[in-house]
Amino acid sequence: MQRIILIAAAILAAPVAHAEIYKCVVGGKTIFSQQPCAENAQVVKPKVVQPSASAVAEQQGVNESLSAASSVMERDRRLTGIARDMAAVDEDIVRIQEARRLDLMRLEASGRLAHNNLAGATWQQSLATEMQAVNARYDSELRIAESRRESLMRERERLLSATKP
Repeated sequence: MQRIILIAAAILAAPVAHAEIYKCVVGGKTIFSQQPCAENAQVVKPKVVQPSASAVAEQQGVNESLSAASSVMERDRRLTGIARDMAAVDEDIVRIQEARRLDLMRLEASGRLAHNNLAGATWQQSLATEMQAVNARYDSELRIAESRRESLMRERERLLSATKP
């Protein structure tokens, strides 16, 4: 906000560029030019209006209001993005849980085909090890997704608490 005020003050304090403007009537038409456009060219001096102190103060108030509104809109935009991201993470969690369930069901069904002998016992042990690996892999994916969700929730709470009086 101070940057805007400084820029406005610099613009107001800066000397006006003095280029002459000429007004001519050529063929019944009024023409304005930076160079004399006819013998009857008249130099036109534009009026430079300096805003009053009250107008500057009013504009500063408007700028502050716009800045506050912009901050609120940015916060709301981020809250909407967080809600969208949280919904996507929730979908990921459901997808991961379902994929784990299906993988474990496939392994269990495969285990029912084992024969009651040494080869079947070895296969059952192999399937049990694979089931542990499947659980470990999906647990890791779930921890990552849940960590992301918690991070989004903390950011959401931070944004919401920042606007409370």
